[in-house]
Formats: sequence, C-alpha cells, structure tokens
Amino acid sequence: MPIDNARAAMKEICHHVYQQGSMSRNQNYPEEFLTYWPSETRDHKHYDNTASGCVWTLDVNCYSSAPGGPYSTLQSVIQKLREAGWIISGKGHAVASDHNTHTGWGITAVFIET
Repeated sequence: MPIDNARAAMKEICHHVYQQGSMSRNQNYPEEFLTYWPSETRDHKHYDNTASGCVWTLDVNCYSSAPGGPYSTLQSVIQKLREAGWIISGKGHAVASDHNTHTGWGITAVFIET
C-alpha cells in the first residue's frame, strides 16, 4: 500500500512518524516529528469504464523545536519519498503548530498506483 511505502521512507529520516491527529492531548511533542494525512484518492485512468489505477495524495508535515529543523528535515523527506516513487512539487508550505515551541512545514505528495 502506498501509505506504508511513504511511512517507511519517512522513518528513514525521522523515527517519530504519526498519522495526523493521532497524538494524544497529554503526549509531549518530540523535538522533531513528522505527520501524514492521506487526503485523497482518485481514479487514475479509465479503459472500458474501468479505472486502471489510483492517484494517492498525502499531506506530510514536519514539526521541530529547532529554528531551521522542519525545512532541512523535510528536504530530506522529499528526497526519500521521490526515491520511493512519490511526486512532490515545490519545497513546501507553512503549517500551523499547536505548540508555540514548534514550527511546522509541509508538502503534498502524490503517488500514482497502476
């Protein structure tokens, strides 16, 4: 499954990888961690009214207490995800953090499963 493929690639960079929203309210934030959210799946191509694949869209965010942490870490994640077959456009975007001790940076990754 593409989500497992992405999670394995992310864990090569950071061993704290969580599905978005799965951390408990009482859980302390690690110094740096990654989250992912499978935001969409859609049919890829059709032949004889049958889908011949699926396009997976995954939101990936990095949160870090180090000032430059999320930017440099996410660049490494982009490289690993690309090696694993994911398509990423650009270098990312700002994401909100629930804690003022952490800064967030995110990307959208796409995987075409045929």
